[in-house]
Amino acid sequence: MKMDVTHIPVDEIRRPTRPDGEGSLQVQLDPSVKIDTAKVFAIYGKGGIGKSTTSSNLSAAFSKMGKRVLQIGCDPKHDSTFTLTKKMLPTVIDILETVDFHAEELRPEDFVFEGYNGVMCVEAGGPPAGTGCGGYVVGQTVKLLKEHHLLEDTDVVIFDVLGDVVCGGFAAPLQHAERAMIVTANDFDSIFAMNRIVQAIGAKAKNYKVRLGGVIANRSAATDQIDKYNERTGLRLGRAPAGSRCHPPQPAEEVHALRDGGHAGDRGGAARIPAPGRRDVDRRRAAARGAAEGPRDLRPAGVRLMDHTSYRARRGEIEHYFDRTAVQAWERLTSDAPVGRIRATVRAGRDRMRAMLLDWLPQDLHGARLLDAGCGTGALAVEAARRGAEVVAIDLSPTLVELAVRRVAAHLDTFAAGGRIDFRSGDMLAAELGRFDHVVAMDSLIHYEASDVLRALEAWAPRVSRSMLITFAPRTPALAAMHAVGRLFPRGDRAPAIEPVAELALKRGLLAAPGLQGFADGRCERIASGFYTSQALEIVRS
Repeated sequence: MKMDVTHIPVDEIRRPTRPDGEGSLQVQLDPSVKIDTAKVFAIYGKGGIGKSTTSSNLSAAFSKMGKRVLQIGCDPKHDSTFTLTKKMLPTVIDILETVDFHAEELRPEDFVFEGYNGVMCVEAGGPPAGTGCGGYVVGQTVKLLKEHHLLEDTDVVIFDVLGDVVCGGFAAPLQHAERAMIVTANDFDSIFAMNRIVQAIGAKAKNYKVRLGGVIANRSAATDQIDKYNERTGLRLGRAPAGSRCHPPQPAEEVHALRDGGHAGDRGGAARIPAPGRRDVDRRRAAARGAAEGPRDLRPAGVRLMDHTSYRARRGEIEHYFDRTAVQAWERLTSDAPVGRIRATVRAGRDRMRAMLLDWLPQDLHGARLLDAGCGTGALAVEAARRGAEVVAIDLSPTLVELAVRRVAAHLDTFAAGGRIDFRSGDMLAAELGRFDHVVAMDSLIHYEASDVLRALEAWAPRVSRSMLITFAPRTPALAAMHAVGRLFPRGDRAPAIEPVAELALKRGLLAAPGLQGFADGRCERIASGFYTSQALEIVRS
């Protein structure tokens, strides 16, 4: 049998086209997370060649030029920014895991840390060994940064990338970068890795704006082998002194954005993130919004804000979240049960806040009537009863109130003479609750705007003879940004968002509110512990 055979030259064979090169896996760029507002550099090179040292020096140098710089480490070792922050930072993936990958629960300071001279530092990390893809990690990191508007006023972004083998995943930073730089040494292994990286850059350059910026020679004085490679490829060579390291000195005193209500650094707002070393690296999502002990209700009869449509919608969110979605989480968090490091910092912050509020009350409360507004699981009410107070403890969540009743049963014999607790579920501003010597609202007003907080205080004021102690979420740049972004990404199962309140605006409102004449602001102090940040304010009858 005769067969007809057609001969086709090899160079005319067309392979199926792929988006970015010939890899079997290509991680595509989501157009919504494209970085448009900054100069973006990606630093690659063989493992141990000095990529992180080079990246940190570049970040420090750009910051000294007055640029606002963001360095993103893209390596599971998460040590890219160590020389800038003097500490190992948690990775974005680690932080996302603590909130069950509900990214909308995070605030910028949960995953962005300030380093030397105001450089913003992020460790993207990587997937567990043998699983996942680094491209997803990079994509989630950039998405978070963009959703929190952290790229809008950033001048320079530097990706420090794992670069021994540039897979489709860890090549993802090339989709964002304008220039890719390769760190190498004058040896075969380094140059071999560089050649692989050059090929990856060439593949990405077909569909993205990235271009090869050049080669940085490190760890060797001789460059003859690098020069030979560059002659063949047309690359340019830069040189870092052999053995160079970046150990930038830390400022003598850093300003903590959440503690001091201002910006760290001295470049007019370039640094918006808390200084490193001021907080534990592990955090908890519920406390990122102020960590209430339980649900809070603000719907009294006769108070106009309670008829507001947005309030009714928010009240539904609060009731659903604290009485259904988060009951088990709050039960464990407010108990003595072992918890992770993140929740431990939240618990510690709330314990400190409760202790401070109790310290602002008289040590002897015999004969005094106290309203624990938004009592949650009843911890503050128990302490007040031990001092002899008659406590009305009220909360929106019947489930948490039932839990509080069960817990209090074990402490009844510790109450001082006259001390008692009347637990109720319902409206903490209801007039039928009666008159009080003191009102304590620990984190129960954090879901409402300053104007609503003032109206709530006006509802209590005619029935309070001595003091009202409240807490609010202090308005910081990071928290304000998170609040604005959070409105754009609603979820049915997320915790109700807090409303950041400016301290000075609140105090001015106290002076101007007609229903608060005869009261004056007293002590004011902030507690910050991991995810928990809340500010207490004392309002006393003058």
